[in-house]
Amino acid sequence: MFEETLQLLGKLLIVRDEIASEFSSNETCGSKEFATAIQKVNAISPFLRLSEEGLKNLVDLAFKISLKKEESRYPRFQIYVPSVGFLPIKDNEEPDWMVFFDPSITLDVSTLHRISSGIPSRPYALCVWESEEAIEAYGVIRIEDLNSQDTRTSKHINVDVYPGLILSIEAPGILNVSLFNTSYTIIESLTLRHGRIEQIYDIHMTLVVQSIYSDIEESIRSSEEKELSSNISGYIGNIWSYILGLSVDFEHGGQFIILPSSSSLNEGCLCINETKVLQVKHITTRPNLGSQIATLDQESASMQRKRPRITHNPFTGEKLPEDDCDSAFKRGVSQGLSMSERIHDKYQTLFDSARAVAKLSTADGCLVFDRKLQLLGFKGEVLVREDPECVELDLDRKDFKQKGVFDINQFGTRHRSAARFCGKVPGAVIFVVSQDGDIRLFVHMDNGKVGIGGPFRPLPGSSPSIVHS
Repeated sequence: MFEETLQLLGKLLIVRDEIASEFSSNETCGSKEFATAIQKVNAISPFLRLSEEGLKNLVDLAFKISLKKEESRYPRFQIYVPSVGFLPIKDNEEPDWMVFFDPSITLDVSTLHRISSGIPSRPYALCVWESEEAIEAYGVIRIEDLNSQDTRTSKHINVDVYPGLILSIEAPGILNVSLFNTSYTIIESLTLRHGRIEQIYDIHMTLVVQSIYSDIEESIRSSEEKELSSNISGYIGNIWSYILGLSVDFEHGGQFIILPSSSSLNEGCLCINETKVLQVKHITTRPNLGSQIATLDQESASMQRKRPRITHNPFTGEKLPEDDCDSAFKRGVSQGLSMSERIHDKYQTLFDSARAVAKLSTADGCLVFDRKLQLLGFKGEVLVREDPECVELDLDRKDFKQKGVFDINQFGTRHRSAARFCGKVPGAVIFVVSQDGDIRLFVHMDNGKVGIGGPFRPLPGSSPSIVHS
């Protein structure tokens, strides 16, 4: 199995290079080219319930629909094609359809256009596959499922995504696709945007971003007296991805500065070598996301320690009478419910704070955090005016290594000010969300250059949009 997985990964890397080479020219790409790129991934080990011609028809259909307004709005929804041999069934039950079409609906431009406004957005999708050379819609299902390994504590948050093809209609002429085979050995995401086909990355799963999360985790641990569990690494990734995902949904853009541990604001200013590099108009002391994460983790750990014994006397070891067992059980249930409610409240507070932070990002200027994710202020202005040398980050490494060159001049004020700040402040990290939804990472590198990674996108299978839903 391991050798087979390595072979598939090797083939996927080759296909990625082929797609980058074939579609990186200045020629404009459309639905035909996008379908060809998707088919290259599927051909590694065919898993879609679509023929090659059916895939072309589906992508062309989605592209045309993206250009047509319905009730004065452009459509925004997802289409899901299951992998071969897979149906969305949980716990050996029937497929969990939100809406089931009986009979199925044969899709063409006119039909899909008329029903597009009624298709719910992520995490739901219109479920389709090919039947007798026609694209048939069978209903609406939830293709991404938020669950918890321990429902009493909600300490493990997972997001399952069904295998197959998820085609997202984002805006006129803009399509995203995510591909997952049944064994999840092939995972790939592509975008057709402004006539270009590019690979896109989920920020939550990228090695270079995970290294930043690890640094934040270390800062949170060092600030807490009590020992924290290994679960906080997942909390950090989930909550930060959630904030960035909401910022994308707001379609305004935002800039999120995370200061190095050695830096702090003084009356709203940050100085480097006695030179002002940042001015924050409005200072804040809350929320402290790192502290909230630690509190949630400690509450969960406390509940695990306080599970009552209900069958034996803890002092003598003797078996308790049945009445005492019932009493202890009822008391234990009551205590458990109370603890579970407290944990839920902490969890809800954390996500409420995250939503507030994400909304603040729509105000002009940047948000500023310390390394423990405490919000220090908003409506910040970068005062640096010198443009640094910028390079493209290698996203598949945890250390900050250069992969190629990066032309910052093709970007606007928000991106250029982020690069200038990182060039002046060692250890600085900035996440920039553009108005079109792309997320980019800016870091100060050891050689004084500014490393830039991305574009990232909140993709199916990441937690932010699930919680938001």
